[in-house]
This record gives sequence, C-alpha cells and structure tokens, in this order.
Amino acid sequence: MKGTYTITVQSEAVQYDFTIRRNITIIKGDSATGKSTLLNLLDEYYRIGADSNVFVKCERPCIVLSGLDWKRDIANIQDSIVFIEEGSRFIVTREFAAIISNTNNYYVLVTRERLATLPYSVKEVYKFVVSEVTETGVTCNRAVWAYKELLEEVTVCPEKIITEDSKAGFQFFKALGKECIPAGGKSNVSACMMKENEAITLVIADGAAFGPEVEEVLALSKRYPNYSLYLPESFEWILLKANLLEEEFVMDILLNPSDYIESKEFFSWERFFTNCLTELSKSKAGWMYVKKKLNPIYLEEENKKKILHVIQEAGITL
Repeated sequence: MKGTYTITVQSEAVQYDFTIRRNITIIKGDSATGKSTLLNLLDEYYRIGADSNVFVKCERPCIVLSGLDWKRDIANIQDSIVFIEEGSRFIVTREFAAIISNTNNYYVLVTRERLATLPYSVKEVYKFVVSEVTETGVTCNRAVWAYKELLEEVTVCPEKIITEDSKAGFQFFKALGKECIPAGGKSNVSACMMKENEAITLVIADGAAFGPEVEEVLALSKRYPNYSLYLPESFEWILLKANLLEEEFVMDILLNPSDYIESKEFFSWERFFTNCLTELSKSKAGWMYVKKKLNPIYLEEENKKKILHVIQEAGITL
C-alpha cells in the first residue's frame, strides 16, 4: 500500500480530520484529548455502518484492532488503515514489528509510549487539538505535528558532530575535517549527547526512523543549548536531493515520496531512499553507492559542494 490518505470521522458531537502519509503514524497526547473517542467511533462505524450515526470518509477501510487474536486479525487485513490503541500491549513487542513489516497496510498507533522496535518518522507523530466548536456544538479536532519545535530556524557552525553510526554519513562528515563521533546506533544518541555536552555540537540522525528517540533528544537539546539537531529523512535522502546523478524523476519522488513507497516492501522511508540510491548508482559508472563504505566520488569537491548546499538549506554551515 502506498499513497496519502485524508480521514474524516464525525458524530453528532465531535469531528476528526487528519492525514496519513506513511505506514506508521503515532497519535499521542494526554488523557481526555479525544484519542479513545476516535477509536470508539471508528469501531462503531466498522461494525454497524451507517446505523451507528457515525460518518467516516477515507479511500481505504479504517479498522480498529485489539484483543488476543491480533496476529490472526492482521493476517486477514489487506490494503487498510489499522488503528491500535495504547492498551494493546503487543505493540511494544518485536513480534508485532516483524509481523506488520510484511503487510500492505498502514498503521495508526494511539499511544504515549516510546515504541523502540518500530522505525517511525519524527514527522509522523501527532496530537489532537481543538480547531473550533461549531454553532451546532460539534467539537472539531485537528491532528497537529507533535514536534513543531523542529521547524524553528537554526543557524549553526558546529565544532563537533554526532552521527547515529559509523557508516557512509559519518564518513562524509568526518572527511569535512570536523570532530565526528558515531553513537553506535540511534538508541545510543541521547547517551552520547550526555557525554559530549560542552562544544557546539550538531546531532545528525535519520529522521525517517528516529521517532522513538526524538523526544529524549529534543529534551537534551533544550537542556544543553550548545546542541542543534539535523534530522533529514536519511543521508541517502541528502545525496538524492543533491541530484548528483542528474535524474529528474528522482526530484519527483522526493516531492511526493508517499506515491512511490510501497509499505510492504519498505518498512521505513530510510530503507527506500537507500535502495533508490543504491539501484540508481549501479547504472552510473564510478558512482556505486555502498552504505557501509562511502565511495570517494561523493567527496570530490564539486559533488561535496552540492551535498553541502542541501545541508546549508537547513541553516547549517560545515
């Protein structure tokens, strides 16, 4: 399943409007913010239909999943948007992650927990806010991005860089002459920040799968003002956006990735961008991209300038 889906759910008292763009979406928020009401309305509509007095508009079926038979139920759901509430403890397990990675559904997880086993994007974590109350008393809830502070303009020339790992991205940034420290995995980034909290430091991570870590990392960046965050989709996304291989169709993909990324094939957009760059570079003599070891051609002066231009658009000087 791929594409972007707008969902409207309405009863006599409340209305919800939100858009789903990826295979995993998180809806968080405190108690009494309308999360459970949304799931109850969707469940009523799915079981009873129009007799429920609930209106649901979406191009795909919206199904609420819960209970001990969740594995069997998932196996029988195809091309749907599956909603799961936080009381369903199975969502924190590796088994759940493994099972949904091989399905062609989108999943909306209503939870306040950090789901470390799932590679969800920092851009797909939302909370509901009341946008208006109509004259007829309908409360209209709109989903807003939970981490709007990441949109704040940042102008930084870091003395030090922390990266997720020691692969191609780390190798590129290290080659710029900056002190560069690999965290040894996205779950280690916050611990690395705690150790390295004196110099002006830029934290770079793959935003497409960094959702489980972003809250703690954001908190540390507020605690230590010497930190700045740069969370592009992935390093491969940066290289694709730099258009080093001069393929215009790649620019079309980057404008609307949802239209091209099949959820059953790519569990996260980071994997898609890696595959896209790897496959595309195979057909270009000398350009072969390997994630574990950066091809020196990407460090040639002209290519390096193009890559840095993409990064500079985020206010970062390297």
